[in-house]
Amino acid sequence: MKKIALILALAVLLVSICWLINYQQQVSAQEGAKFIGIDKCKGCHKKEYEDFQARKFAKAWAVLQMRGKTTDPECLKCHATGYGQPGGFVSEEQTPHLKYKQCEACHGP
Repeated sequence: MKKIALILALAVLLVSICWLINYQQQVSAQEGAKFIGIDKCKGCHKKEYEDFQARKFAKAWAVLQMRGKTTDPECLKCHATGYGQPGGFVSEEQTPHLKYKQCEACHGP
């Protein structure tokens, strides 16, 4: 019984170490990542893009335009991609490819 407990403990430790290494690699990869916009995502993720287009997220910028809030920081943090983050939405003129909530708003750059 002690042998089984020891083997299980070692297995859990090994899995934990592997998970931590993988997590660190993902974090390091994201640190240098840049927001690219949905036009680049849709080429490889056609099904997800079509699903996205059918959802309210795809219309988030239109809501801001209707309300005249396209420069309101409180609105932009939810209605634009990467607002307030390095390489994220700055303005409609400077970063038009990030002007509504899209893939990278949740999944990161």
